[in-house]
This record gives sequence, structure tokens and C-alpha cells, in this order.
Amino acid sequence: MFEIIPNSHPIYVKFAVTLIVLVGVLQLALWFSASARRQVGLVQGMPWLVGVGALAVIATIVSGLIAYYTVAHDGPSHVVMTNHKYWGIALACVFVLGAGLFFSSAYRRKVSLQRATGALFVLALVLVVVTASKGSQLVYGHGIGVESLPEVTGDGHDHHH
Repeated sequence: MFEIIPNSHPIYVKFAVTLIVLVGVLQLALWFSASARRQVGLVQGMPWLVGVGALAVIATIVSGLIAYYTVAHDGPSHVVMTNHKYWGIALACVFVLGAGLFFSSAYRRKVSLQRATGALFVLALVLVVVTASKGSQLVYGHGIGVESLPEVTGDGHDHHH
């Protein structure tokens, strides 16, 4: 299976996107939850999601940079790829900074750090949508990182059974 994938970036992306979305949505739920009891339940899983998410983001950025310099592409797709790279780096900086603040010892004592961390996680949620859109444009719009499909001969196949 792995020999058809030109790099590992698509594998790491799925973990990073999922964890960023979970952290961002949990943060929004914390902001809009009036019940202190519900907030405690939401917060219990956050350290794991943030920690593993930060590791996944770092792996995604490293594999993405490797892909940027190794995957064959043309001029028009290079522009889109460069744009995707910069959005990805911005996203990674925002999420990893948020994770660093989240795990800092001052986080638990300072409400201002908690608010800043929450804002960074929600900003990362917005950035992941933009970055993923740019990445899907590369794959589905420019065919970057995919092998060509087989040529259809004869009648082909349809799903009108």
C-alpha cells in the first residue's frame, strides 16, 4: 500500500486535522457552556488531545515540507503548493503556540493565558479549514501526489444496476 503514496504527508494530515478540529470545537463548547460541571467534563480530555495534536501537527509540517521539495509538480501547481505551505506553517505556529501556553505552568493561574490559549485554538480551527481547502485544491484540482487513473476502454462502468 505505501509504495503508491509518494510521501507520508497525507497520512499525518488526517490525524492533525482531526485533533485540531476536536480541540477547537471543545474550546467553543467550553466558551458556550454555562454549567461548571459540564466544563470539567469537557476539560478532562483536552491535555491528551492538545498534546497528541501538537505532535501530529509537527509531523504533518515536517512531512509537508519534505513533500514540497520532492513531489513532482508544474508551475501553476507550485503557486498553489507554496500558498498551502504558508497557510500550513501559520496553522502549525498558532496551534503549537496554543499547546505551549496550554501546558505552561502559568496557564492554570492566569485567566488571561487561558483566554489567549482558547483564542489560539479557535483560530487554529479556522486556519485548518483554509489550509485543508488549499491542500484539497492541490490533490483534486492539480492532481499532485496521485498516480494517474487507468484509461477507460469500452463502455466503462456505471452504477445504474
